[in-house]
Amino acid sequence: MTMMQMGGGCVKRAGKRPKHEVTKTRRTTKKRHIRRMARRVGLRGALARGILWVRCGGSVVDLKAVLKSQYHAALKTLRLAIEACPEKLWNDPADGVPTFWRVAFHTVFFAHYYAQQTKDGFVRWEGHRPEAEMFAVPWENFRDPKPCAPYTREELLVYWTFVDSRIDGWVDKLDLETAQCGFPWYKMGTLEHQLVNIRHVQHHAAILTARLRTRAGIGVEWVQKG
Repeated sequence: MTMMQMGGGCVKRAGKRPKHEVTKTRRTTKKRHIRRMARRVGLRGALARGILWVRCGGSVVDLKAVLKSQYHAALKTLRLAIEACPEKLWNDPADGVPTFWRVAFHTVFFAHYYAQQTKDGFVRWEGHRPEAEMFAVPWENFRDPKPCAPYTREELLVYWTFVDSRIDGWVDKLDLETAQCGFPWYKMGTLEHQLVNIRHVQHHAAILTARLRTRAGIGVEWVQKG
């Protein structure tokens, strides 16, 4: 505020508002607009307009923030299982199913792969071993994968950190409006495909935690959100 003489007295004259106040006001106005649009058009319409906030139980929810949170929660469950696995179980098959390390690698790999917009946008981790990706190779009559050296716990935790630390950036780049995701063998849109990917991580994390409990008496805590 500045002071200006007028008729022997003083009146206050407003100066420029601080830049941070202007920015804050603009953000608030934008959020209000998004909330109004989300209430007006609902989930389907919001996505069609590129709005990533939707109405849910009277509140406005950021879809990408929800995806990030649940990715981190599922990945954290997987990490806890990897950390808790005794050495004797790490490379020991259980009733003819894949070894612990192979299930863990498969899970981290596909979390990484399917978090991209398209298959062409995927760049392999520098420590990748192709024969460790799958439990069987479906495009070659479901043959068993060729033998490869097991990943150590330390190697898998490095890969886990690589994926978990980048998941927010990958989700931010996703176009959730796409009616067909960038992986043609999945007949669904990008948003639904991301939900499937999170479910896949949690599915295999649950398999590993169940194996720990039944074969080693080790429990793994439930992670609600990231």
